[in-house]
Amino acid sequence: MRDEDKTKEQLIGELAELRQTISELRIVELKNKERYLQIEKLENKLAAERQRLFSILDGLPALVYLVAPDYSIRFSNKFFQERFKKPGADTCYMIFHGRTEPCEKCVSFDNGNAIESLKCHRTYSNGYTYETYNYPFTDVDGSKMLLSFGNDITERKQAEEALRKSESDLRKITDNMMDMIRYTDMNGVIEYASPSHMNILGYMPEDLVGRAALDTVHPDDIEKIRNLSRRMKKSDLKAKLEYRMKHSDGHYLWVETIGNLIIEEDGEISGVIYCSREITDRKQAEEALRLSEEKFSKAFRCNPDPIPIMTLKEGRYIEVNEKWLDIFGYDRHEVIGHTVEKLGTWVFPHERDLMIEQIQEKGSIRDYEVMLRTKSGEIRFFLLSSEIIDVDGEPHLICVSKDITDRKNIEKALRLSEERFSKAFNSNPTAMSITTLETGRFININESFCHIINSNSDELLGHTSLEIGFWPEAVDRKHMIENIISNEGVRDQEIVFYTKTGEQRLGSLAVERLDINGQPCILSTLLDITERRQMETEITRLDRLNLVGEMAASIGHEIRNPMTSVRGFLQMFESKYDEDKEFLHLMIEELDRANAIITEFLSLAKNKMVELVPKDLNSVLNNILPLIQANATIQDKTIKLEVEHLPDLLLDEKEIRQLILNLVYNGLESMSPGTTMTIKTFMEGKSVVLAIQDQGQGVEPALLDKLGTPFFTTKEQGTGLGLAVCYGIAKRHNARIDINTSSNGTTFYVRFPG
Repeated sequence: MRDEDKTKEQLIGELAELRQTISELRIVELKNKERYLQIEKLENKLAAERQRLFSILDGLPALVYLVAPDYSIRFSNKFFQERFKKPGADTCYMIFHGRTEPCEKCVSFDNGNAIESLKCHRTYSNGYTYETYNYPFTDVDGSKMLLSFGNDITERKQAEEALRKSESDLRKITDNMMDMIRYTDMNGVIEYASPSHMNILGYMPEDLVGRAALDTVHPDDIEKIRNLSRRMKKSDLKAKLEYRMKHSDGHYLWVETIGNLIIEEDGEISGVIYCSREITDRKQAEEALRLSEEKFSKAFRCNPDPIPIMTLKEGRYIEVNEKWLDIFGYDRHEVIGHTVEKLGTWVFPHERDLMIEQIQEKGSIRDYEVMLRTKSGEIRFFLLSSEIIDVDGEPHLICVSKDITDRKNIEKALRLSEERFSKAFNSNPTAMSITTLETGRFININESFCHIINSNSDELLGHTSLEIGFWPEAVDRKHMIENIISNEGVRDQEIVFYTKTGEQRLGSLAVERLDINGQPCILSTLLDITERRQMETEITRLDRLNLVGEMAASIGHEIRNPMTSVRGFLQMFESKYDEDKEFLHLMIEELDRANAIITEFLSLAKNKMVELVPKDLNSVLNNILPLIQANATIQDKTIKLEVEHLPDLLLDEKEIRQLILNLVYNGLESMSPGTTMTIKTFMEGKSVVLAIQDQGQGVEPALLDKLGTPFFTTKEQGTGLGLAVCYGIAKRHNARIDINTSSNGTTFYVRFPG
């Protein structure tokens, strides 16, 4: 409503209300002024308090700073600025961490909201560590701030770290020690056991903690451990003790334990630390040493060899055993304290100096041969074995002296015996060898043996008789060894053996068994009786030839004359009885054949005269070669002649022709058609050799000795006189016939002396 439209009463009423309102406003204004004055006073007081607070904070020996949500530091005290710097415009992450951007996980603000942290430890880039308390609050201007207090605990942290490291190192040491570490309280209950208990006793540490320490001790050792504990508590000292502890598997081990009391700062004993080392091996070694020393003492006193102990430098006797006194003839008081020089023990004192040098160089000597003098002046031989030993810190010698005087005398006698045997063995004209019994390996041979088998010692020694081809068959040696083993022995046993060149020889063997260095061996003597046996055979053959020759000389003519008369009458009857002419002619041929046999028979006569004149053997061959070739051609066989230049020989050409023809015809008869006979002449040393080689079937070995025996023949129509005649002719020419035969043929060698 407009004022023009209002009544007077309305206007007066509104004026009164307005005056009332103004009055109230004045009262409010007065109150506000009073309030503003109070606020100003409070603000001034607050500012003074704030200034005083910051002054106090500025002087605190701790970090004090205000951090705004934009990471700026609004306040920092002097301690802060000394440790870091005046913040200025730098942010907390720049000052504390040297970063250009806020930390990924800020411990002060999270999305602008202050993070309350009553307590935390922070280590900054300058190396200091602080125990920080954060208090978020809203500033007077409404901004959210974070007040941080930081106490410097660097030294404390370092001390804690050092303590932690020390404890860690100590734990590493105790956990990895070879020795066992245990901590027990005053009641003997284990509170800590090192892992080495597992390695030594087989217990896990946790299995021992809470158990009484005496649970694992041998019952016989418990009381001495208790006595030790009482002594430790009484004297407050550490103590050492050896006793036995039980392994988890039930057996006991020896340990050496050192116990130390744990005394706290107040002087109270809180427990005991035990350090135990397993000494089972040492105890066993000590026991072994004790037994060894006991054995040594007994061995020293009762040893059958003389043993002295003396100083290394002077050779002063400090001990000798009974055997030494017995052999050297001294009483103990005459030896102990005296030197070897004073007693004159060494025959050659410089030998002791040499022995000492060797001992100092090598540490010991073995079997050092010396000559020592006894009290009586007798010189005896000894083998010394000596070592350096320590006696009370001084080097001494212990010598085991083996008396070899008797052995030396035996060796001397044996050496003389061996020398005699060696001379008898090596210079003996009889072939001798020493071989092992089992394998026949040659150990020694003499020159005669080498000569017999045409070899040398280098080719024989170390090889077996089978390896060098001495025996025709291994079974031959086996039979001989069986006879030796059965104690039948071998005496004058005829054997066949081979030389290096493969030549077969005949020998007479005698064998004796002997041992060499514990190895069974055999001593063999061998006589080559090849020539003797050939001579015996030849003599037998010649005796037969002589007998036949004598017979031929005695009765040859008496038989021939009647046969001549009979032949004459038969020729006469041949013209008279024509119807029987064929039979008469056959009878005449048989008489002629008988006459030819008688002619050969007469050629064996002992007193047959020969006419020896210088003649070339090749010319004799060439003269009869056409006849031989003609005969061979008829039989579809071939003759091959190989001759060398030969000296002239004293020959009876007729007899030599007969010898060649007999040998050639015999060979041709043994050959098959299409084969070849080879006739050779050559020089063999000073001898001239005629060789006639056929390609027949060879001669059986059993028949070889019978060849040349009169009337012995293998032919159906043979007389058995052909070879006998040949041997007779060879004898009259001082020649020798040798035969070599095999399945591929036979070769006759006629050897004429040069």
